[in-house]
Amino acid sequence: MRKHATALLNVFDRSSEKGEAIDLVKIFNSFTIETFAEMGFGIKMNCLDAEEEHPLQSAFDSAQRMVVLRYQRPSFVWKLQRLFGIGAEKQLKQDIKVIDDTVFDIISKALANRQNQKATDNTKPRIHLPRPCRRRRRRRRKHRPRLPP
Repeated sequence: MRKHATALLNVFDRSSEKGEAIDLVKIFNSFTIETFAEMGFGIKMNCLDAEEEHPLQSAFDSAQRMVVLRYQRPSFVWKLQRLFGIGAEKQLKQDIKVIDDTVFDIISKALANRQNQKATDNTKPRIHLPRPCRRRRRRRRKHRPRLPP
């Protein structure tokens, strides 16, 4: 997480030195994707260092816009567009395919890394799933009647 935060600060420093305006939504989306991919799957996507947006980012942003359009239009409009594969629904279908392909690629790389790691050494794998939260059991106190003041 620290190295991603450092990379984020480097992006801010570079844009400050150049006097350029930056799109904070894009930068924070890049930071989120980069951090999540490395923490969750051990994959580096290099979203913060790249000049252009990662295809996953642009597809995800576009898909969000298309879903919002569904709620702004009458339902029969987007259902007809989906049926005939035209307009916003055509774009949404393409975006979902990009998202699916990228996510499945990330998962397959993570599983391959995990298999390679198991083959080379006997240490624990990098992918850890959190244990279910455990509730503390409170000691039950004996009910003591309150005395009037």
